[in-house]
Amino acid sequence: MGIIGSKALEGLASAPQIARVLRVLRVLRVVRLAGKAEDLQAIIQTVQFSIPSLMNVFLLLCLIIFMFAILGNFIFYTITEGDVITEYKNYGNALNGFLFLFALSTGEDWNRVMFDCSRTKI
Repeated sequence: MGIIGSKALEGLASAPQIARVLRVLRVLRVVRLAGKAEDLQAIIQTVQFSIPSLMNVFLLLCLIIFMFAILGNFIFYTITEGDVITEYKNYGNALNGFLFLFALSTGEDWNRVMFDCSRTKI
């Protein structure tokens, strides 16, 4: 193989990257479609207008979870073990409490955590 043959092989080596770029550019078809369809433009505009309000709701939720994490840190800092409460899932510090409350807000084992926190040693 001469110089021409090796150059052709180098071009084939970069072909998968070019194909990926072209696949990504296919997404632009949706943008072109949005420019032509008025109903789709209305939906996109509605989503754009609702993003700031959703951010406000998200920040308010984070503030409430943070306040309850601090409260849980003061009340339940002595509980270090249980069925669900572990080294990482506890109220030992504010960050662990925040992550713990976020996991509980998804509904993950909240009833078992309630029993872990209500147990007292006799």
